[in-house]
Amino acid sequence: MPGVFFMIMMNKKLQNILKIAVSISLIGWMLYKADTKAMLSVVANADPLFCAAVLLSFIIINITQVIRWYALLKGKVEGVGFKSLLKFHMISIFFQSFLPSSFSVDVVKGFLLSKLTDKSKAYGSVAFARFIGMIVLFMFMAVILILQPDLVMGQLYSRELIVALFAVCGLSLVIFSKKVSRFIFSRFPKFSASSIFKKSKQFREDIYAYRKEPMIVIKTVIYSTIIHLCTIGTAYFSYQAINVDVPFSVLLVVSPIVYAALLLPISINGIGAREGLFLLLLAPWGINIENILASSLICYVSVYALCLLGGVVYFLSNVKGIQSDKKEETGIGSAG
Repeated sequence: MPGVFFMIMMNKKLQNILKIAVSISLIGWMLYKADTKAMLSVVANADPLFCAAVLLSFIIINITQVIRWYALLKGKVEGVGFKSLLKFHMISIFFQSFLPSSFSVDVVKGFLLSKLTDKSKAYGSVAFARFIGMIVLFMFMAVILILQPDLVMGQLYSRELIVALFAVCGLSLVIFSKKVSRFIFSRFPKFSASSIFKKSKQFREDIYAYRKEPMIVIKTVIYSTIIHLCTIGTAYFSYQAINVDVPFSVLLVVSPIVYAALLLPISINGIGAREGLFLLLLAPWGINIENILASSLICYVSVYALCLLGGVVYFLSNVKGIQSDKKEETGIGSAG
């Protein structure tokens, strides 16, 4: 068993090294190809109102994520208020800023909440929010396929998009259909006695609980839609800030593809991969490397401003001392 654990840790370190290499290579290549002075000049002359719109969009995204999380937990975890979840969220985005995965924020949020309730409920709420967000993301692409198929069909990424849509449909069946899930779980009977398997079943049951509360699911879908639109808005406003006119309708198609691809563990928090994908997919609209880098720089300044604010929240809080029997120390029970 120690040998297996060691191999897993070594593989994890190797994965992180590869992610770092991918991010550095992609950004390095783009900086090498770009006119850095021209790019910095574009950023220096960016429209401050659109830059403020980028920051405002990121603020709305994060606040809506907390509202969505609170809606999923309301009435399920006694005494957990909105302010506490906001604190956990801000601390999580701070740690995500230097952790290697885009899912780091979910892991940290689940860990912090697990100090106050069952781990399955804590991580289940975070995972369900992420899952609904993915469904909404692919719903946008499905609508585009139906209403304006010419924007997608015939493009280099059309086949991958359709495959991804079917994959999300399959995952939806596993999450929402007990029959399908039980069939899959029954394929591995020799693992049924393991603690990991039992925890997985409990985790599954906590997620299934949301099926009996359609209003919560509907609210989660609405909040996820707002988050998705604001995410597209950050890209749109960042291009407008540097006087590059990319139609919002184009970003409605391109952005979901980019952010769906970034769910794959191919780089550090999507850095480098995000820029490369936008450069590839927006090339028909005259986007060049300087535009992409300038847009990303504006977005990253806003993102890391919020991450630094999360760091302030962390260092001013007593989160490190959270205990399940000391709710009063964490502000638990504050009004949502």
